[in-house]
Amino acid sequence: MLIKKDSDKGCALFNGKKIPAFSAASTKSQSLQKNEIIKFDKVFTNKQKGYNPSTGIFTVPIAGVYQFSSVVMSADGKYLVATLLLNDTIVSSVYIKGSTYQQGTLSMILDVQKGDQIDFLQWL
Repeated sequence: MLIKKDSDKGCALFNGKKIPAFSAASTKSQSLQKNEIIKFDKVFTNKQKGYNPSTGIFTVPIAGVYQFSSVVMSADGKYLVATLLLNDTIVSSVYIKGSTYQQGTLSMILDVQKGDQIDFLQWL
């Protein structure tokens, strides 16, 4: 593996200031409409400021390969379809239905370009 060095700052691969990343959660139950973006109101990490909690959209600050994942939970006895979108195109979905609260996980690795937009939404 070839690792590019950043002058006087060590390995660029491990320089956390340059690697975009965000981690966020929803602190309250949301009643979403069809095709409504899921907004995560509690932002833990937002390196490179790609995630906008007021819109729920992550705008890619640096082209590269990214991993996106989310854990969602349906309301008691209700169904939920959570969908991951890249520039308004569906790339992955998770369908949850059960007689109680149910959890589902959605995860995807994407090769994205600067300015691409990623969001999760309630599909049905």
